[in-house]
Amino acid sequence: MRTRKLVTLMTVGLCAAIVVSQQRIAKTALVKTGDSGRQVVVLNTEGKPVFEFTSSARVVGWNLQGTRLFLQDGEGGGLSIWQEGKEGTLSIAAQATQPQWSPDGSRLLYGVPGGGVRIFLTSIIGGQPEEVDATASAACFSPDGGRIAFTNPEGLWVVNTTLERPRKVREGIVATSMAWAPDGRTIAFIDPGIGKLSKPTLYTIRPNGSGLKKCRNLDQGRLTFSPDGKRIATSKGIVDLTNDGFIPFPTGLSSIPRWTGATELSALQGTELVTMRVSGPSATILADKVAVPQLKGAITFDQVRETSLSNALLVQDPFAGAPKPGPQQAVFEGTVSEIDPIEETFILQTQVVRYADGRELHLAKPAEQEVQATNQTARFVEGTRGTFRMINLKHDDEVSIVVDTVGLNPSIRPNVASVFILGDRLEVPALKGKVPRPKGPLEYDGVSREHVVVPMTFPMVGKPGLNDWFLAPRSNGRRHHGQDLMIKRMTPLVAVFDGTISIARGRGSAGYSAKIKGDNGWTANYYHLNNDNPNSDDGSCTDEFTFAPGVKSGQRVFEGQFIGYVGDSGNAETTAPHLHFELWDRTINGVANAYPSLKAAKRLEEPKIIDPFPSLKPFADESRVDGFVRTVDKTKRALQLSLTAKFERGKLRAVTSPLRAWVKVSDRTALNFNGNSNLSLKLDEVRTGLASAVIGKEPTKGQALEARLGTFGRID
Repeated sequence: MRTRKLVTLMTVGLCAAIVVSQQRIAKTALVKTGDSGRQVVVLNTEGKPVFEFTSSARVVGWNLQGTRLFLQDGEGGGLSIWQEGKEGTLSIAAQATQPQWSPDGSRLLYGVPGGGVRIFLTSIIGGQPEEVDATASAACFSPDGGRIAFTNPEGLWVVNTTLERPRKVREGIVATSMAWAPDGRTIAFIDPGIGKLSKPTLYTIRPNGSGLKKCRNLDQGRLTFSPDGKRIATSKGIVDLTNDGFIPFPTGLSSIPRWTGATELSALQGTELVTMRVSGPSATILADKVAVPQLKGAITFDQVRETSLSNALLVQDPFAGAPKPGPQQAVFEGTVSEIDPIEETFILQTQVVRYADGRELHLAKPAEQEVQATNQTARFVEGTRGTFRMINLKHDDEVSIVVDTVGLNPSIRPNVASVFILGDRLEVPALKGKVPRPKGPLEYDGVSREHVVVPMTFPMVGKPGLNDWFLAPRSNGRRHHGQDLMIKRMTPLVAVFDGTISIARGRGSAGYSAKIKGDNGWTANYYHLNNDNPNSDDGSCTDEFTFAPGVKSGQRVFEGQFIGYVGDSGNAETTAPHLHFELWDRTINGVANAYPSLKAAKRLEEPKIIDPFPSLKPFADESRVDGFVRTVDKTKRALQLSLTAKFERGKLRAVTSPLRAWVKVSDRTALNFNGNSNLSLKLDEVRTGLASAVIGKEPTKGQALEARLGTFGRID
């Protein structure tokens, strides 16, 4: 029985990708060598040739629709397109690397040897490829085809397919190959390594720049995700992302395997087309090999498949256990882009709307919807219903919320009945030592009235005004949950305890903010960080004047570490600069009065610093500067650093002003990775975003430091 042809069924981000189930091959393209040279042969469903032509191609690739075929003269060679029903081929580029089709089959993305990525719109006759980025090293399409991820010397970027509104996702990332998972949640890439002794490594990261994860050392090569997104095929085997295991391919294969299902791949083995099944730690060739006479002399292949939908093989709905809407309600699923913890509102980039009558709306372009949390908003986690607090939410969370409205309406702010956060869990912190905490009960807005003193460092350098502002009345019946520490703009802020930091560039009442999830089970909130350029109140500064250099969400911080600057962002624009500081206990999900803890806290005259290279001491006439690389000027052989520390009076001291420094690199400068002299670097290998420590002759004012030694590392 013939199966119906399914091209692709996919929605952006949150929805499942379809996995191949019952299938038959609709079309196969072979590259063969024979007496008359190399040929491309197109086979039909029965494996019989229907079209063939002479070509120098060594690599072929169908688009998903089976209407176009790219032809390439080996990796780095010429690239052309053959279109069904048309004579001849269309030349695209004299040299290309890693070509790939967009999901709709209308665009071809490819790299340029030596640097650069271009995109070709196949439907425009006589059109010319457009430059995505002239310095890019690798690129891939998002599963919905609407975006392109690429890396260049500045880091990881994402841009619309129309090449509008590029945004830098994360600094310090370089890739030789990339792939975007079918569910849209993960980008995999191979980092070539820094220094001649380092090895290429597979990483994964979320498209918003969070969740960077080192998987394993891996040979450089093309990456392809399995349809369920759980595995990645490489030239030599499969990486299982669920356990970071590696499954080598069987020996004797003569082509790179291609995914045909969530756990199955096809490949050439001599004159047979074989199917492999991944099971546990191995990939096994199945017994039902298909011998096709036309495979004789084949060196590579690609296939277009006819498929039927199997619900058993659909990627599991991540929100399957989330609450359903009731009458006059709807469910919004999407990603949190803005949070105002003071007004208790957040903005959801909504991608799916589910209605009470079972209808679903899947949006190709996310819709921005602001919503309002209330004292009745429920938090569902691990099958348990609790009370939702804004402290439970962070930027870039994927959520399913039930709202008191029948659909999207950007002109209103509907109330949130319940929140289901993907990956959320009830926390029982593994506490170190004895940490005081309230026992409850909590009042309606999560307030604990108990007197608690949390051991910590004071959240800033300096002596602010300190009065008890806890529970002062605010608009709309709200109460003040924090303490306002009045002090001048740009006063350095420090971490009050060890933990993990999240930063946010908010537009609401809290403004720019930071949150430290402490190892002690407490969370510290910092609101109203600076958003102004020097000597102004313009509200448009860069991160250089808001957060400490190198501080990123998800990063570990230590007690006393410099993290940012006091300001007047959010609703503090109408008051004097100050820090709004809160302490929340995560075991009871409640806020305590921070005043007793602030009064008892240790005060610092300057932020603490942990020397990453304690043996790196400058000579008497030398200086040492630490920071993060902002610019690499290969022509002038110079680096610009955002400074974090400087060696003064025999010790490394924190730099708390937004300072930059130029460093000149000569042929005699010794550059290495992570302080290891055996891991020598060239200037070409130094990237923006890398942590650095440089020693050289003390420069005169306004001059660059002449580097004798420089070491570089990465903070993931």
